[in-house]
Amino acid sequence: MSGTFSSPNYPLGYPVGTNCTWTLVTYGPEKLMITFHRVQIGDEQIIVYDGDSEQGNYLGVLTGNQREKVVYTEGNVAFITFRTTGDNQYQRAGFNASFITVYL
Repeated sequence: MSGTFSSPNYPLGYPVGTNCTWTLVTYGPEKLMITFHRVQIGDEQIIVYDGDSEQGNYLGVLTGNQREKVVYTEGNVAFITFRTTGDNQYQRAGFNASFITVYL
């Protein structure tokens, strides 16, 4: 299983006050490998959790400008948040990412 996701309007810039969540699910003993190919979000944050909510184990945070950041889940579900503060005066490109099922 594989797929992609991105911030709204990527790479043309996400709107002020963006509030997005993604839940990625695979089956059985499989895990997820999530690759953030390009991140341009200034002071905003992308947070990755293991499980189906923000109560899951914290797997990582991305901020600023990054390339090729890879996150592996511990289980078969990942919950990802991208919330902007609404006070960012500079429009950033946002981010794009992909995920695949892996056996670890």
